Amino acid sequence: MDYTPGTQAERDALIAKMDAEAAKAIAEARQAELGAQLLEQDLVHVNLEMAESKGTEERRLASDHHHRTYRMVATVGDGTVKAANEKLTMWHRIDPGCDITFVINSPGGDIIAGFHRFDTLRWRSDQDHHITTIGLGMAASMGGVVLQAGDLRIMGPRASLLIHEASFGAIGSMGTVEDQVEFAKSLQERILDIFADRSTLSKAQIKNRWKRKDWWLTADEALKHGFVDEVR
Repeated sequence: MDYTPGTQAERDALIAKMDAEAAKAIAEARQAELGAQLLEQDLVHVNLEMAESKGTEERRLASDHHHRTYRMVATVGDGTVKAANEKLTMWHRIDPGCDITFVINSPGGDIIAGFHRFDTLRWRSDQDHHITTIGLGMAASMGGVVLQAGDLRIMGPRASLLIHEASFGAIGSMGTVEDQVEFAKSLQERILDIFADRSTLSKAQIKNRWKRKDWWLTADEALKHGFVDEVR
């Protein structure tokens, strides 16, 4: 038979104990519910972090840096050459011998800076980097010279190549001007050497075509004369 405490004090003590046990059970249930909510929040947070991390990784894998692609969409000058050199040096150090793609859309620029850009790309090629240069839009003047630095030279089907005589401004005494003219002639000879070396035309043929005028070539014409290897 059930035992029921006989005294009021015993009954009160039993009721208090039962109330305490019920309160404890309710508290434990609430704690478990709170724990479940926190766990769900943690899972949501983790999923968001994973999605963000995946997006970051996808952007990294799709970036020009990951694919070792540099885009020269500007005039050729000291600033653009310095920026490109920093990127090429980084790739050479962290990924020796990697393939490098150099995309050009340039109206031209400074001759000395252009030679700097050309020689640096050829230097990296000598260090076992395969250099691909791609002309999009226009590879004009020194942009066209830089295009010739590629082991593989490509032009977009609607791109244009501009080849012309070296231009400069002379100022000063007659002797100074004469010196500047001689220097400009030597620069022009170097440009001719580059184009003749990378094409099917001789220096004389190129010089005859660009004399006192701009010589614009379509991608197909550039391919015909050997200034590029592919059009695509």
